[in-house]
Amino acid sequence: MRIALWLLAMLGILQATSVSQALVDNKFLGKWQIVAVDVDGSRVYVPYTDSFVEFQSGQYIGFVGCNNFFGKYAIMEQRHLVLVMGGATKEMCGPVVGRFETTFLRYFYGDFLLKFTQGFLILKSDRMQVWLIRY
Repeated sequence: MRIALWLLAMLGILQATSVSQALVDNKFLGKWQIVAVDVDGSRVYVPYTDSFVEFQSGQYIGFVGCNNFFGKYAIMEQRHLVLVMGGATKEMCGPVVGRFETTFLRYFYGDFLLKFTQGFLILKSDRMQVWLIRY
């Protein structure tokens, strides 16, 4: 019984350590321009060149051409970000921007792996990959 409790305590410490390390490494915080989006392995055209997402302490905001969107995020383990959709404004959009925005917001939630490569921040989930570059 003592061994089991000790093992559980050690597991808790190890999990806290990986989360703490992820929180210390806040390179993803700030404003990022959305330069490319892949959904189910296919590139989706980003019609608005000033599309962005900004990560702040526990929250994110963004704009992809028509409506503002926002939500919360949590760091589950090192390099994993869980995005929780909060909402979006509801303005009329043109057809091209509207289709992109609908597709983007449909998949921009859940567990994402963060990867930094060649100046890009890449958010990768099971169905979506978003290429970002810092503003």
